[in-house]
Parts: sequence; structure tokens; C-alpha cells
Amino acid sequence: MIKFFRNIRKILLVEGKTSKYLKYAIGEIILVVIGILIAISLNNRNQFNSEKLDRDIKLNKIRSVIYKDSIAFSNSIENSVAMIKKIDGMVQVLSPEMTFDEYRILVSHFQEISMNIRTVEPNTTVYDEMINSGSFSQIEDEALKEKISSLYGHYEHFGVLIQTFREAFINTKNNLFSNGVIGYKYFLDEQTDETLKEGYEAFKFVLNDRKQFMIFQNYLYKEKEFHKQISGLYQFLIHVQITNLPLSSKPLAND
Repeated sequence: MIKFFRNIRKILLVEGKTSKYLKYAIGEIILVVIGILIAISLNNRNQFNSEKLDRDIKLNKIRSVIYKDSIAFSNSIENSVAMIKKIDGMVQVLSPEMTFDEYRILVSHFQEISMNIRTVEPNTTVYDEMINSGSFSQIEDEALKEKISSLYGHYEHFGVLIQTFREAFINTKNNLFSNGVIGYKYFLDEQTDETLKEGYEAFKFVLNDRKQFMIFQNYLYKEKEFHKQISGLYQFLIHVQITNLPLSSKPLAND
């Protein structure tokens, strides 16, 4: 094609048709410019489509991550509900008339509720990547963009609260030992029957001392309250997730 146009220019020059040659050259330049503009337009369009596809992929990833986080939150709620039931059972048998078998169960439950606080750190990797790359700001749906940023804002705020609850949960337990209310060795895992019996005799003093009794009982109620608060926070976050969960993008519906 280039050779064809070159031959036409040569013919016009040889024949002395300078004015026609200039018109032809100008026309050729215009065609080249138009071709360049079309190429740039197509390239921009392809780049736009590529970037939009990339955003759709990442939005689907965010949707998948939020869904997985919601499952983790639900598991944490179930764990807290189970711990609350165990605490209620401990409170019911907490009296000076507690039997050795009840004490054995109390020690087992104490070990569970003292160690089994289940918190979840949401996965923010995809969201952070979109923020850092600038692709999040290019999402056309402003309402969707606001919902997602609001959700991750809640994650950050509630993460601080949950960490505070976790620290308070651990400190409350440690205070029982540091204040000498109960003996550490009597509330460890895998105790022998002999140690359990020693612990039972020692715990009778707690049950018959009003102040120590109240300290231990208050500990149980505090741990119960911590589990309620953690459960409530995750229930709220699940509600926010359901409200703000981005829909699956149509081009990726089969993924």
C-alpha cells in the first residue's frame, strides 16, 4: 500500500503536476493523521475495557472475600454463644455446696472460656490493592463505591474495639491468678485426679469467702459480657456486609 502511494507521487512529479501533487500529499497526510487518531481511539478504548475488566475482576474478588469473612464472623458468633452457655452452666453450680463432679466440670469449662475467644481479622488485601493502585476511585458506580468504603471503614473501627475486648478478656482472667483468688496449677489442662481433688479443697475456701466468691462470680459475668459484645459486633458487621455486598459483575458471572 505504501509503495502504491509512492508511485502515484512519482508520476505526479514527473508529469509536472505540482499543484495536484501538493493536494495529494496533503490528502495523504490527512489520511495518516486520521489513521493515527483512529488507532489512538481504539487503543484508548481497549485500555478502558481492559481496566474496566480488571476492576470487575477485583470487585468480584472483594465480593468473594466479604462472603468468606462473613462465614468467619458467623463461626465467631457461634463460638461466643457456646461459651456463654458454658458460663451460664458454671454460674448455676457456683455455690458452697458444689460437689467434686461439679468442680471437675467447672475446671474444664473454665479452661475453655479462658482460652477460647475467637476473633476475626477481615481480609483487606484486595481492597487495599485497589486503593493503592487508584482503580477503586475509577469505579463508575458511586453508590457501590461508597458502600464498600463504608464497610471497610467499619472493619477498621470495629477491629480496634474487638482488640480492646480481647485484651480486657485476658487481663480479667490473669487478675484471678495474680490476686490469689484461685491457684494457677489447679486450672491447667490435663490434671491428675489428685491435683483436681487438691484444687477442689482449695476452691472451697473461695466458695465460702464472700469477697473471693464475688470476685470469681464477677469474673464469669465479665467473660460472658465480653462474648456478648464480640458476638454483637460481628452480627452488626454481617448486617453491614449483606447491605453493602457488591453484586457479581456480569462478564464474570460464570467464574
